[in-house]
Amino acid sequence: MTNGPASIFSRLKRWHIAVIAFVILVAAVAAIVLTINPFGLNPFVGEDESALAPTERLLPVRIDTLTTEIAINGSIAFSNKEDLTFGSPGYISEILVSEGEIVTKGQPLASLDPESVANLRRAIAQAQLDYEDALDALADAKQPTLQIAEAEAALADAELQAEDVREALDELVNPDADAVAQAESAVADAELEVQNAREALDELVNPPADTLAAAEDDIAQARVTLRDAELALDNDVAAANDNLKIAERDLAVARQNLDALNDSNQLKSARDTHDDERQDYANVIYKWTGVRATDEDLSMTPGDLFAALNFIPEIVYDRNYDLFPEGRIADNPDTRWNELKIFGWRALYPTSNLIEPQCDHYTYSLVRQSDTDSTNDEFCIQRDMRNAHDALVSAHNDLLSAQAQYDDSLAAANEALTKAEKARSDAEEALGRLTDGSIGAERLQAQFNKAQADYDAALRNLDALNNPDSAEVKSKREQLTLAQAKRDADAETLDALISPGTEEVALKRNELALAQAERDKAAQDLQKIHDRRELEVALQEASVAAAQANIDGETRRYEDSMLKAPWNGYIASIPVEVGQEIEPFEVILTVINSGIVNIEGSVDEIDVLSLRREEPVAVTIDALPDQELEGVITNISSTSTNQQGVVTFDVDIRVNVPDGVTLQEGLSAVARVATSEERGIVIPMQSVQFGEQGTFVRK
Repeated sequence: MTNGPASIFSRLKRWHIAVIAFVILVAAVAAIVLTINPFGLNPFVGEDESALAPTERLLPVRIDTLTTEIAINGSIAFSNKEDLTFGSPGYISEILVSEGEIVTKGQPLASLDPESVANLRRAIAQAQLDYEDALDALADAKQPTLQIAEAEAALADAELQAEDVREALDELVNPDADAVAQAESAVADAELEVQNAREALDELVNPPADTLAAAEDDIAQARVTLRDAELALDNDVAAANDNLKIAERDLAVARQNLDALNDSNQLKSARDTHDDERQDYANVIYKWTGVRATDEDLSMTPGDLFAALNFIPEIVYDRNYDLFPEGRIADNPDTRWNELKIFGWRALYPTSNLIEPQCDHYTYSLVRQSDTDSTNDEFCIQRDMRNAHDALVSAHNDLLSAQAQYDDSLAAANEALTKAEKARSDAEEALGRLTDGSIGAERLQAQFNKAQADYDAALRNLDALNNPDSAEVKSKREQLTLAQAKRDADAETLDALISPGTEEVALKRNELALAQAERDKAAQDLQKIHDRRELEVALQEASVAAAQANIDGETRRYEDSMLKAPWNGYIASIPVEVGQEIEPFEVILTVINSGIVNIEGSVDEIDVLSLRREEPVAVTIDALPDQELEGVITNISSTSTNQQGVVTFDVDIRVNVPDGVTLQEGLSAVARVATSEERGIVIPMQSVQFGEQGTFVRK
């Protein structure tokens, strides 16, 4: 890019070039004048004007200050405006001002309806309850917990374990006298076991007389058992026949009981009663609301159902309540309940109060829904609904009880039938085995063989006593050897207790180190729990702070239910009306602060570089031709606007409005900014000559 003189002049506009040329010319003339007349005397004094041509005349010249200015054209704007909202839904109760009205700071402007205000007060009360709950939770968090108690118990256990290992090490290095005594006792016991094993070996080789007598008694008993097995066959067949008859009788009884249970009408009656009461409740719901009740509706209490339907009988059946606000008699599709149904009731009783939404003087009882008269011979919606619902609940409970009783009885009957069928099958199988020749003979033979085997075993036992088996003798000798080895081991234990080995001592020292590490870990775990508890306390403290902030927020919303002017100014717009339903942040009024005035203007791309923020300006307004106001530049846009090749930058100027002056938004204004000052000779434009050879001043 070239930055020479030609490039610079190509960026300047024609009037800029003319101004620069004029300033250069004035400076040149001033230099000539000061050279010729350095004391500032009028060089034309004494010159006869008669010598001038008819087109020439003398003009005065003076030394003065030349100021270069940038003019910023724009319009008056009130940038400080606020859209006021209630911050809560509801209806507008009052609007106390009108558009264009001048207001003062704190002046009431509009208010919410009383019901919404009451809801805001209720929200404050709920927030205060939440704050109390948060305080209680904080108090609970500061109390010792079960986890801390368990961690403290774990630490105590770890410390006890470490102490036990320390004591064990101490006992190993310095054995207790009692422990030495116990070891000595163990050696003595082992010596006794050796003696017992030796005596057992002697008894096996030489059995005592009483043992031989017992073996002979066993032989006699086995002989009696063998004889009984031979006599058992005749009695088994008769018993099997009796068992089969009993099983068939029990099976017939079980089938009769099951058939009688299936023919029972108790469960069917309970189901029919439940269906009737369910239909009654549905009829009552339709009767008073016109709603065809769903299964979900029928599961609700009257109060919950009315809440779900957004149906309030006290309002809907009030003759002052407008069922058809749009003037057309038709059901409102936005509500589940039927306006035409309500209209029919009110049309039947147009001039009396025969329909009571509530009848607190009435004592409720389980009656059919058709009983609709109140104690004053009037209709009572609350009693009608509650009686039908209570009857349905009672029938439902009876049905559950009957179903449970039937299920229990059915299960018991089926179980009895299954057992009876199995008993009969077992009896038939047992009888079949006895009546079948091969099976019965085989079973009797098996019983006889067992009795014979027992008898033979008794004989062999007696023979073994008289002639002991060499293997058993060997086993007894091995037991004696083991007892002797145990005795030797206990002796070594006693020796180790008195003189412990270095490896065992080292092992105990390692166990002590592990126990101490476990103790340290338990202490660290306890500290972590304490740290977490501190975090939980901090969390609950934050919850308390949040609850307090919620109280503050609800309080602010309650205070905003009466809108007040935030400053001195005037009402720019009121887009709503009294009685209108509004959303939480719907604009109610717009208030303009007329004390803060801005000029929104623009300058071209050459002048913008000469402007600075906070630079003072002089402001003139067409509507105030004889008055100049002071101002200051507050903002210079960093982005440009290009319209048909003309590049401009937006500039904002804050105007200081003196007392007694009132401005309107949109007034045309000009702000002038002084960018430079030069002191020199001021020559009237009439003395400047322009020609083909340049611009000059006649001397």
